[in-house]
Amino acid sequence: MPVWCEIKFAARGQSIKAGAFKKGSLAEMVHRVQPFPLDRVPILTLAYGQRTFHPELRGSKILRSFEQLADLATEYRGNREALEALMPAVKTPAEIKAVGDDRVLSLMTRGVFQAGFSWKVIDNKWPGFEEAFEGFVPVRWKFMSDDDLDSLVSDKRIVRNGQKILSVRENAIFVCDLDDEYGSAATCFADWPQDELTGLLDMMKKRGSRLGGMTGQYFLRQLGRDSWALSRDVVAALVREGVIDKTPTSKSAMRAVQQAFNEWAAASGRPFAHISRMLALSVGPAI
Repeated sequence: MPVWCEIKFAARGQSIKAGAFKKGSLAEMVHRVQPFPLDRVPILTLAYGQRTFHPELRGSKILRSFEQLADLATEYRGNREALEALMPAVKTPAEIKAVGDDRVLSLMTRGVFQAGFSWKVIDNKWPGFEEAFEGFVPVRWKFMSDDDLDSLVSDKRIVRNGQKILSVRENAIFVCDLDDEYGSAATCFADWPQDELTGLLDMMKKRGSRLGGMTGQYFLRQLGRDSWALSRDVVAALVREGVIDKTPTSKSAMRAVQQAFNEWAAASGRPFAHISRMLALSVGPAI
């Protein structure tokens, strides 16, 4: 007769005892196996927290719910009200579509210059960036000349990184192309299907300049577009939940991330940005 089991894993670095499974399976990680009646909720306790598991569905991934993530985050980070105050703002599609192409290029540029650099420095210098790039009008900067580049690389109002300055020209072309295709760049980002977010990120990486990885994700967050941000803590939580086994770089790993977020969003009614933030907050101190 099948039973639910509680399975507890030893913390990393500790010795691990085999349980009731055969050698070579989960037994090598099982610390304790205890049967429960079928009407009890199954719990799998991991090094960083808990997730569900049924012994007859070995290898399947049953995600912890958003509420369970919130409970775990509350245990580590404080009360629920305080956690809710940390949730990122998400704009409606109509609000995103109202964003002009110049602001889209400005946000892209800000993300590119923040990457690998002090965000505080970029924030403090940003008014100078707006002046130097004349408000980031895309049709102006898609025709950046060599004289423009020479002037900008010596302009003390900005961070004088030649390759990043050149990315403004490439991204201005990208924004203008989106404007031609969708009526505005913001419309492209607003209307892209949520359950195909990986496709949007791939498109930005291929067609834009220096918009891959976290830069593209943070750009979408700043635009107000609902998106995850795969920070170190979010990745740690996704590993804990069994969604991925390391920082996702392959298409298959990103598909797994997409599927997990789709499931969380469908079950909770929460936007990806909130799920992402709660995953980050659910990561406790290192063991």
